Amino acid sequence: MKKLLLSTCVVLTVISPQVFAETDFTPSKDKLYHLSGSALLGFGTNYVLKDWRHAFGTCVTIGLAKEIYDEVDYGGGSTADMAYNIIGCGIGVGVGESLGVKMAFVPERNLDGFMIAVRYDF
Repeated sequence: MKKLLLSTCVVLTVISPQVFAETDFTPSKDKLYHLSGSALLGFGTNYVLKDWRHAFGTCVTIGLAKEIYDEVDYGGGSTADMAYNIIGCGIGVGVGESLGVKMAFVPERNLDGFMIAVRYDF
């Protein structure tokens, strides 16, 4: 499972520049913001959702929604930004899976609230 995720991240990293060769894929400050923001978002969604598939899909969907918003509002959606979003999501989810840190929300009826449990798998 972890080998599949790692190999997918490596393949995306190698293939993405070739797929988007017609666009400006140079790592500018904006693109690094997309990469780091998506990596944090991927790590966070993997931390909460417990399943890497759902976490990766949620992360990519949020990145796609941001690019659609940029296209509609500013007229400047970018495939290179989306590529950095996808790579960042893969990195974030991959790091989250390799660390094995998960979070679970457990309702507590006595306290009328939630207990947050953090588990680390060795």
